[in-house]
Formats: sequence, C-alpha cells, structure tokens
Amino acid sequence: MKSKVPVPAPAPGVTAQHKARSAEEKLLAQELEADLAGKKSRARGDARPPRAMPEPVAITSLSQLETLSNGAPVIVDVKLAGQFVRFTGRRLKPVEAKEIKLLLDASMPPMLPPEKEGMPMRYDYRDPGYLRKVEENRRKARALALHTAYPIFREAMASEDGPVDENRIVQFVEGRNVDDDVLEVLFKKVIEPVVEVQALASFI
Repeated sequence: MKSKVPVPAPAPGVTAQHKARSAEEKLLAQELEADLAGKKSRARGDARPPRAMPEPVAITSLSQLETLSNGAPVIVDVKLAGQFVRFTGRRLKPVEAKEIKLLLDASMPPMLPPEKEGMPMRYDYRDPGYLRKVEENRRKARALALHTAYPIFREAMASEDGPVDENRIVQFVEGRNVDDDVLEVLFKKVIEPVVEVQALASFI
C-alpha cells in the first residue's frame, strides 16, 4: 500500500494574493455588467430624466431688457504683478459694437490660383499683408472698445489736449505703458457673448 504524499499548505501570502485577485475579478465583472446594462438601455432609447430648468422671467418692457442685458457693470478681476486688481467697465451698445465687429471682419485674404485645373481658387490666409492688416484692424477695434467701455481710458485721454478721433484713440491706448496681455483680457471681457440660448423641448 502506497503512502500518501502530504500536500504542502499554501503560504499565507499566496492565499492573500489569491483572495485579492478574486475580489478584483469580481469587481471588474460587476463593472462590465453595469456598462453592458447601460448600453442596452441607450439602445432601447431609454431617456434620461430631464434637468429641471429655472422658470423664465417674462420681459414686459424695453427698459427691463436693457437692465438685464447691459445694466450690470463689466467686472474684470486679474492678478497683475502678484497683486489682485479689479477693473470696472460696461457692455457696448449695439451702435458701438457694430463698428468693432466691422473692423474685426474687414480684412479679406488674397486669392490663390487653383491647385489643379478645374478646382476653385483658394484664400491665402498666410499672406503677410493680410496677417498685418488683420492685426492692425484688431488692435484698432480693441482700442476703440476699451476707450468706450472702461472709464479709466476715456478719462485719462480727456485730461489731455487734442481731438478725440479714432486714430488718436488708437495711438493713445497702444502707446500707454500697459502690458498687452492686460489690454487683451479687458477687450475679451467686453466682447464676450452674454446670451445663452436654452434648448427647450415641448411635448404634446
């Protein structure tokens, strides 16, 4: 009769590793099952519950619309040279914004010949003259917007003698000892959209 060979017991570390691996495999299986269930739900067209939307405010007068649209001041908080500073301005009126938009859209690139016969002509957006004109128009638009929207520019220029025209406004703003990044931040804040169109769904 043959004697039984004793089977060594697994080391404690091996048992712990096996249990940990089993727990990980179980967790992975649960995640895969949940993901599969989500995909099946989307395939069936199960809709997510709609988010509650705030009750719209009825606009009953033009003055109410003006207050909501441009009534609040434009506040710009930035960290400048290690110190937090605040600028206060206002939104542009439509007649003021029109000139800014026209300047930003005024430049057109030159045309390039077609790459192949029968193909349409192309715009040359890398043309140095076009790039220079775009930058000049943008800086002019920026200077006019800053002069109109922020009192610090308008008041400083009013304290000096001379006519108040577009060319002088541009020279005044561009010639100040102010970092270009500061002017850019103030400009972007003035021209950024303030209207957010909500996607409304109606059910019959």
